[in-house]
Amino acid sequence: MKPRIREFRFSLYMLRRNKVALAGLAIVAFFIFIGVFGSYIAPYSYRSINLEEKFKPPSATHLFGTDDLGRDIFSRVLYGAFFSLKAGIMALLMSAPIGCLLGAFAGYYSGKIGEIIMRIVDIFMAFPALLLAMAIAAALGPSLENATLAIGLVWWPYYVRLTYSQALSLRERMYVEAARSMGASDRYTVFRHVLPNSFAPIITKVTMDLGVVIGTIAGLSFLGFGAQPPLPEWGRMVSEGRIYILSAWWEVSFPGIMVFLVVLGFSLFGDALRDLLDPKTRRMMEVRRWKKTLS
Repeated sequence: MKPRIREFRFSLYMLRRNKVALAGLAIVAFFIFIGVFGSYIAPYSYRSINLEEKFKPPSATHLFGTDDLGRDIFSRVLYGAFFSLKAGIMALLMSAPIGCLLGAFAGYYSGKIGEIIMRIVDIFMAFPALLLAMAIAAALGPSLENATLAIGLVWWPYYVRLTYSQALSLRERMYVEAARSMGASDRYTVFRHVLPNSFAPIITKVTMDLGVVIGTIAGLSFLGFGAQPPLPEWGRMVSEGRIYILSAWWEVSFPGIMVFLVVLGFSLFGDALRDLLDPKTRRMMEVRRWKKTLS
């Protein structure tokens, strides 16, 4: 128990020393908070239309102004956090487990099975992810659910490659060889030894990808393949307000800023997690800490 407590304390120490990580964590926590409680904080419903209040600039009554239908942009941005985060999480929940399982078995078995899986991955990765997602979303029909499904279908190859490289290295480790020699099945070895020891890079990639996926879904909505009116998804809000950007800049600016911040926050926090979970970086930081304590 004590070693785990010591590891946890050292992780907190590394996190406190990294100002960029703290900034990323603060942004992530902020978006999670408004994603969960945004509907309770919002002063208006995202469906409320008041044509007499359209194109009102930011004020005490409407913090972010109103759009072309008189809807409160601040309320729609708060509601949009829930839809954007939900879509990003659902897309990764579809793609990450599939990719990790395929990558782990491809790397563990190698040979023909690994070659077949990796060649399929190469076919998917030959196309830009956004372009392939657009094609799938167009075939399924424009909606936020279909855009989320499209992202999930094109994002899994990245996790296959990551887990494949980890499995190639881990299958040669002594504890894996010991499990084989004791008669452990391949499935047991993969789930007990290969996948758990690949969690650190997987968690880091999921964290960094969440912001990118949310931005990609916003891009699909902007192009008309994602969320449809009156859903207050940030990309859709930017698409609806781009026509009035010269006369009502606030209609585009605030949802666009939200997309920028959520991508920035998850990228900064994911980058900090990579350093936090990397054994070499941890050893270097621990040595520096002990040197500082001794001096």
